[in-house]
Amino acid sequence: MIKKIVFWLLFLCLVCFLMDFSLFLREMNKDNKNFDEKFDAIIVLTGGIGRIEKAIELMTSTNSDVLFISGVNENVSLSLLKDANNIKDEINEKIKIGYFAKNTYQNASEISSFALKNNLKNIMVVTSYYHMPRSLVELSFLNSEIKITPYKVFNEDTNNYWWEDFYSSKLIITEYLKYIVARIRKKLT
Repeated sequence: MIKKIVFWLLFLCLVCFLMDFSLFLREMNKDNKNFDEKFDAIIVLTGGIGRIEKAIELMTSTNSDVLFISGVNENVSLSLLKDANNIKDEINEKIKIGYFAKNTYQNASEISSFALKNNLKNIMVVTSYYHMPRSLVELSFLNSEIKITPYKVFNEDTNNYWWEDFYSSKLIITEYLKYIVARIRKKLT
């Protein structure tokens, strides 16, 4: 009798895990929404291919006042970023760099501080598509008065058929497990 109960409990846990994982995948792969508004700032989390380039493009297309790059290595200067990402001189003064964050949790803290310090009310957050669900959970600790519009960067650093590629599978599953931890941390605070 106890073995049957344990079996069905484990089976139920597995089903819940698979359902949650499928919701994560659906959220991860949702297309970006169309927007036609100006943002107080475009904020990009470093670490993935194409994120900074897309953030620069979005800052220009939305006429946003500031581009904040969170999680920059302390050995990287604005001039190095400018050279590596073809940043034009006319937007140089609009770029602010955060050197504090070493992980997504710290990105959220750094972004929160920057938003409060600069009285930002409407921001767009740019990160890789697989990283966005967890980033939004971490950013949910922000002041609730700040409107956050996510923008996912879809790029070639992962395979669309992620289950067929070891690197992509490892990346997606690891990101999902971190997402679970972030959600648990949020529930506990």
